[in-house]
Amino acid sequence: MSRHPSKAGPDSGGLAELRCVGRSAPRVDAREKTTGAAAFLDDLPFAGLLHAAIHRSTRPHALIQDLHTQDARALPGVVDVLCAEQLPFRIGECLRDHAVLAGGKVRYVGEPVAVVVALDALAARRGAELVRPRYHDLPAVFDVDEAMAPGAPLVHPDLASYRVLPSYHPSPGTNVFHSYRASRGDPDAIFRRSDSSRAVFVHRGTYDLPHIAHAQLEPHGAVALWTGPRDLTTWCCAQSPHLVRKVLAEMFQIPMTRVRVVVPYIGGGFGGKSDTTVEPLAAAVARAMPGRPVKLLLSREEMFFGTLLGRGCRARLETAHDPRGRLLAARALLAFACGACGDYGINVVEGAGHVALGPYRVPHFKVESRAVYTNTPFIGAFRGYGHPEVHWAMERHLDHVAQRMGLDPTELRRINLLAPGDEHVTGQLVEPEHGDLSACLDAASSQLSQPGLPPPEPGWRRGSALCPMMKAPVMATNASSAASLRMNGDGTVDLSVGGTEMGQGSATALTQLASQALGMPLEKIRCTPGVDTAHSPYEWQSVGSTTTWKVGQAIRAAASQLLQALKTNAALRLSVPPDQVGWDGSTLWDLRDPSRRLEPAEVALNALFQDGSALGGPVAGWGTFTPSGLNHPDANGQGRLAAEWTFGCQGAVIDVDLATGRIRVLRLVTALDVGRVVNPRLARGQVVGAMVQGLGAATMERVIYDSQGRIRNAGLSDYKIPTPKDLADVDLRVVFLETPFPDGPFGARCLAEHGLVSVPPAIANALRQATGLHMDSLPITADSVLCAMLKHGPQPDRHTTNP
Repeated sequence: MSRHPSKAGPDSGGLAELRCVGRSAPRVDAREKTTGAAAFLDDLPFAGLLHAAIHRSTRPHALIQDLHTQDARALPGVVDVLCAEQLPFRIGECLRDHAVLAGGKVRYVGEPVAVVVALDALAARRGAELVRPRYHDLPAVFDVDEAMAPGAPLVHPDLASYRVLPSYHPSPGTNVFHSYRASRGDPDAIFRRSDSSRAVFVHRGTYDLPHIAHAQLEPHGAVALWTGPRDLTTWCCAQSPHLVRKVLAEMFQIPMTRVRVVVPYIGGGFGGKSDTTVEPLAAAVARAMPGRPVKLLLSREEMFFGTLLGRGCRARLETAHDPRGRLLAARALLAFACGACGDYGINVVEGAGHVALGPYRVPHFKVESRAVYTNTPFIGAFRGYGHPEVHWAMERHLDHVAQRMGLDPTELRRINLLAPGDEHVTGQLVEPEHGDLSACLDAASSQLSQPGLPPPEPGWRRGSALCPMMKAPVMATNASSAASLRMNGDGTVDLSVGGTEMGQGSATALTQLASQALGMPLEKIRCTPGVDTAHSPYEWQSVGSTTTWKVGQAIRAAASQLLQALKTNAALRLSVPPDQVGWDGSTLWDLRDPSRRLEPAEVALNALFQDGSALGGPVAGWGTFTPSGLNHPDANGQGRLAAEWTFGCQGAVIDVDLATGRIRVLRLVTALDVGRVVNPRLARGQVVGAMVQGLGAATMERVIYDSQGRIRNAGLSDYKIPTPKDLADVDLRVVFLETPFPDGPFGARCLAEHGLVSVPPAIANALRQATGLHMDSLPITADSVLCAMLKHGPQPDRHTTNP
């Protein structure tokens, strides 16, 4: 990993002033996780625990005519069998279309139909196998184009009756439950000119991404306990415990103060645990078992159809260029196969629309991003949140354009890059402090061409490619964060936040930010592990790689308040005004007489005098942060829709076996302008992890359905993800540029999932450079490459280079 020097900026501070930020401090949870002391959900003990298992639909679309549960009820150890009649709950934050148990009809294979509660997990699973529904099959739609076709079977005929927030736009009578539209200028006029003018070059293309699975190390699960008719506690592995609390309170129509959500250590999220998943069903089942905790823990196979998936997009692009390749106009239609429940995917679709044309300057455009129901498991947040989808489409599209126009693909991108003064699709202006996209391209290019790679083997051909990227967090307009700092009687400090630590290292980075803001040694500060909504500060959601940025700002505000309280207590003891108290992180003193000094422990709880009297009070600080100025899009899709942007560029060097189609990834490069690196080692780890996920999406990952909508590869024996062996010979390079961000803690902006965004198109474009083959659907496997070569034959590109 290399790191470019920081550029001066407001509130950035020089590197010499940052004693803790910018240092690779060890993880604060390292000992607990390496010794096994860290307690995850399934490690928690509960007295009188009951176990729940789900009977799931075997049909993609069918009426439930009967539900036979007698055999399950008769099984020894089974306590009860519950169906939609007993649990008639429906949830959804943006669009209330999700029934916790199917009632009346099922909409995908794997939808929960009944829940068996038993004294042990084995009896619950056996009982679930004995539930016998009788179905009347209905026509189903699996492909997004089929679902949008006139007269298509409706997954939700009652769409018009569902509660929906005013900022979303369902189309009742169709399978389209939301559309985001954005436009500027007159693209149609530009395209009409192409019919009569050779000065306008037009290219049209279609680009597909399949459904993929999160494959988190820890399966989803929840334990719920009702200790009274209006008192619920849920232990779960949710990324967003305060959201879960809100959903459960609304679902059961009880005050939020009567709902407690406890999140211990989490074994990976990647967005798959950011929305509610199993928690509402577990809580509903537990309500039927008052006083007894009920555990619902999914199997690895259920993780594929029992929670949510990611991606599933078909993008159609049409661009117009001048003879140099400059973008003149674009039209884009993004269609997401969102599955049978839309609330989870609705904002993914919205976010994709915001960046539909990638990091490029387009004067005239029309964009539409559609959320479409299909009879498949539903999609939701997956690392990148709509951005990998549109970058896949736009970067593949520009590669077609470069080849057809005879242009260098990197230079084509360079002349179209967004720069200060340009506008995003949303109408937001690019400012210098948003980062240097051109410098990221240069840095990635430099790393990609570094020597050290072995020459291609006989029969193999080499290619390389660069793909710029940008990423903005997709968030609510009121996505607030809070943090508290409390000084103890010995002068140490407890940090409490509502952001969840799911392996990304946020607890360490936030502790470093607190250390920097307080000027105190890192070892004097402890970030309280886990989140408990009864005690932890509020956090909207731990998504979008925003925790360090948003919570970090709240920590800075809390630190300012704590230091003011500390100096106030010290001032009382020293009989001076608070502004005459000095502080160096370990000692307080009278600025007029430095010999008069106090240890923080002496005034941490109050100002105690020798005669026993006391003034002041416990030293603490509370801070909040809400990204300012966000609003909903206007009729043209314009508005302040993103509070922050991170620019970058990614590249790949690959070899291709012309005999088998096998791709060998030799080097992956990521250059990101992250504002300020808080912890270089953790930052690199996050980006490398995302790059590996991008490699998996590019070359092997895909959820495979049969003709009846059943997933054929539900399990890690058949659903392939990259392993250490796959990565043993891959040169993974990360470069951080630092253009300080004024609205970030010490200049930091978001990073992490950004490392995934443009890896798939970089690999695909490198393949095209090596062989001339255009692969516009993911994943790019050896058999798909071989079939394409047998059909078209490898044709080396004239811009091919051999790094």
